Amino acid sequence: MQRSALLALLVLPLASPVVAQNGDRKGETQGDLPTDLEIPPAPALGPEAEHATFEIQDGFEVQLVAAEPLVVDPVQLTFDEQGRLWVVEMRGYMQDAEGNGELDPVGVIAVLTDTDGDGTMDERTEFATDLVLPRGVAPMHGGALCVLPPELVFLRDDDGDGVFDVREVVATGLTKGLDNPEHAINSPMIGLDNWVHFANWDRRVRRVFDEEGEPFWEVERTRGGGQWGLGVDELGRIHRNTNPNPLFVDLVPSRYGVRNRHQRRFEGVVKAIDASNVVYPSRINPGVNRGYQERTLRDDFTLHYFTAACAPTPLNGDGLGANARGDIFVAEPSGNLVKRYSLESGDALRPKANSEHGPFDFWTSTDERFRPVAMTTGPDGALYVADFYRGIIQHRVFMTTFLRKQVDARGLARPLGQGRIWRVVRSGTRPAAPVDGEALLDASLTELVTHVGSDNAWLRAQAQRLLVEFFDGEASVVERLRAGVGARHNPMRAVHSLHTLEGIGFIDLETVARGLASPDARVRAAASEVSEGLLDLQGSEETAALLGQVAATDEDARVRAHALLALGDCPADLALDAFLDRMTADASSGLERSAVVSGLEFREARFLEMLAGDERWRANAKGRPQLLKELASCVGREGLAEHLAMVVDLALEPPARWWSRPLLDGLFETRRKGPRGERLPIALRAMPASFSPDGTEPTTAAAVDEGCTWPGKPGAVEIELPRELTAGEQVRYARGAEVFAAACANCHQPHGGGDAGKAPTLRGTQYAVGDERRLVSILMHGLEGPLKIDGEAWNMAMPRFEGTDEQLADVLTFVRRSWGNGADPVTLETVRDVREESGGRTRPLQTSEL
Repeated sequence: MQRSALLALLVLPLASPVVAQNGDRKGETQGDLPTDLEIPPAPALGPEAEHATFEIQDGFEVQLVAAEPLVVDPVQLTFDEQGRLWVVEMRGYMQDAEGNGELDPVGVIAVLTDTDGDGTMDERTEFATDLVLPRGVAPMHGGALCVLPPELVFLRDDDGDGVFDVREVVATGLTKGLDNPEHAINSPMIGLDNWVHFANWDRRVRRVFDEEGEPFWEVERTRGGGQWGLGVDELGRIHRNTNPNPLFVDLVPSRYGVRNRHQRRFEGVVKAIDASNVVYPSRINPGVNRGYQERTLRDDFTLHYFTAACAPTPLNGDGLGANARGDIFVAEPSGNLVKRYSLESGDALRPKANSEHGPFDFWTSTDERFRPVAMTTGPDGALYVADFYRGIIQHRVFMTTFLRKQVDARGLARPLGQGRIWRVVRSGTRPAAPVDGEALLDASLTELVTHVGSDNAWLRAQAQRLLVEFFDGEASVVERLRAGVGARHNPMRAVHSLHTLEGIGFIDLETVARGLASPDARVRAAASEVSEGLLDLQGSEETAALLGQVAATDEDARVRAHALLALGDCPADLALDAFLDRMTADASSGLERSAVVSGLEFREARFLEMLAGDERWRANAKGRPQLLKELASCVGREGLAEHLAMVVDLALEPPARWWSRPLLDGLFETRRKGPRGERLPIALRAMPASFSPDGTEPTTAAAVDEGCTWPGKPGAVEIELPRELTAGEQVRYARGAEVFAAACANCHQPHGGGDAGKAPTLRGTQYAVGDERRLVSILMHGLEGPLKIDGEAWNMAMPRFEGTDEQLADVLTFVRRSWGNGADPVTLETVRDVREESGGRTRPLQTSEL
């Protein structure tokens, strides 16, 4: 029966009544499979029988590593420094077609060991049990970071028996992992940057130590992205995917994609790789959730396109041969296959991947229960794959009636309690000797430095992690790592040495300069990335000047991008000068433009003024209009009245005629929508000085007239403006500006927008422009405890203000009347009243008292 025949049957009544499913779409007809379609049976097979159903490309073979009862329902796997295999078992997932019992505490995180060196696991230790839908594990610090919804926790094994003893909560509120497992945080993975990254969560975390040696967890925003599974290649680039789209990559760290809160488009983060989404199974796949839709299946009922792509995994080793190193493998559990892509070595900023397939994809099975859902590179450089081995892979939230009928007809809901781990190697490869479980743990720090230069990428990564975790200040270790940065014959040793030095806090300008002088672009990119930490320090001008030179002259696009991104953390004018020089020389790269704008939060208007004042920007060139548009849109989102007016004035009297349109296009795309979906005008405080319907270029004047409003404009709604400050208040405001610069700007920043992880924004928040007595109390006594500001959670101690009462009134007057804030000034009398009411209080305010 051909696929076209199925389409003709879609209007037939259902063969057997089934209650409507959660995934059914209103008004969509699903229909039945043809009655004469011969669907292969799907009995539950043992490991050997399942292995007989595999087809794999010539030159490779699949070996069994573990099977039930040693492993059950594996959904993630990773190796620790001892070569032990950690497996997350999501046993509660879809125990029947209704999802009953899904929240039963039956999940396990297990550790498997090959004790006799025959290549198969033979010992199991249950590190954590009684879990509800566990979703990920990353061994570290004598324990493991685990995704256990609704929490991200660190479980520590203090007595060395392989079972956790201590539980630390790192993050909470991860409830999606319970309600909708397909779209929630999963797959923690330690990156080259020493942070733990995740799929489907917009945070990264790391465990660090304070000055007293006490550990705590840093949590930092990222762009996030992806759906199920995460991959990190040898250069530290994060690979993600979604069910229909097999390959995305972060060409640069995704934290830059959210550094500037005014920026909406960032090129190079969650970047789609040019790759075919066509798959080539070795069996028909009618049991796909939306197989009734026209393009999902081919005429022969094989899956046509990815519908459940997951686990994008770069192979960081030679276990499949040198030619396969760096290839990316993507699992498709609905199609019972693993697809292989090879990356082209062309434009690094426009990655392209070629599908490596014959009649079938790299690895396929005729067993409908073969469900590859997670993969990793092992210590031997081979590809290890978690096979969920279930009949049902689709979650109840999305299951359709079309699929449910097949689940029932073919008995796919049972049995449960199976699962396998497979290894893919070159044909004829004998299992590698297991890792000596004590070798890395017992290695000295100096020996670990040697491993940082290994050809084995897995060993390099483990050595770096252990050095960062256990570094004790030994000077010889620092010296050896710094020497490694200059190892021109071994670029990856240099790359890992740079990131290790950054992780232990011993990166310095001399080492960065040595890395930037490397002939290898990978080393120069890493040196640019780790230099960022130096730009917050006193004397950062020298680092900024060096990075500016790299951004202007390096021949490699990725190196230039990393230099520009690092410069964005430099508050000095040198960064703006470097941005100006690079964008003047060539603004054609979308990634470089994004890098520049990423580092300009609250400085976009100033940079626009710099461009306008530079005669070289009279001429149009590729990428320049796009940069002006991006900058203007940032100014629009910032919403500061004087900056909005500046952009409009620039559009009305531009340095060159071509400026006007991108400026107004960028500004007007930030116009808010009214109750009927109409775009509301930009509110200005006064009519633009250069506005004249008769004297201005008509098209620009008409656009400003339509897109802006101001007091006194005919037909415009009056805008409420804050009252003018009195002469005495203006004096207090000026004094407050000086106090703020000396006492507050280091954390809250001169622009008042705050600094991630250090201090929140003061722009328009309820605490800055709300109750003045509350604000006085916060400064007077300091503040401790958790609170949310503009939706962002904070839990840090703010020290009390140490100045006089008069200075306190002055600085709060400045805060409440700066950066667009329009609240009334604070008087000295108010400060004295609050102090008297406090009754000599000496302890900090708690957020619960606010």
